[in-house]
Formats: sequence, structure tokens, C-alpha cells
Amino acid sequence: MDWSPNESVWADFLAACDRHTRAHGHLRVRVDYVDDEEFKLGAKMAHYRRLARRGELPPERREALDARGMVWELATGRQSIGQQPDRRVNRV
Repeated sequence: MDWSPNESVWADFLAACDRHTRAHGHLRVRVDYVDDEEFKLGAKMAHYRRLARRGELPPERREALDARGMVWELATGRQSIGQQPDRRVNRV
């Protein structure tokens, strides 16, 4: 069997993402968030956000997180790195 510790960590991370989404309805996770199973989901998400910003996150992992509704930039709430915020203003 071809097994890698990185694959196990990735699988645990995805399971934690799914638990968080079921419990909270989103993946907007603060960096200090630790789930009920003591998984440091916030720190792991920050790690994957950094990899994505540097262009080092493999496409299949990015797709898996996008499919789960990953919020890539917490300050803006943007779900896509590089996506520009909507600056339209409703004027009366």
C-alpha cells in the first residue's frame, strides 16, 4: 500500500473542514480555532492559505477546498485569491 504521512494529514484536515461546515455552515475559520476533536483547523487553514498565495498549493487540493467553500482571505471574506472586492455603491 502506498501511504504517505502527508496524505493522512490532508485527509484529517478535510475531515475537520467537513465537521466545521456541518456545525457552522461555513469555512470562515479564524487562525486560532481548534475544533472539538482538538484539531487545530485554524492553523492548518492558515498554512494552506499561505501555500495558495505563494502558488505552492497543488491544484487538486485547491479544488477540494474550493468545493468545500474555503474562504481564502479572511479580512475580505473573498473565496478566491486575487478576486477583487465588489466596490459598487448603491446611490439613492
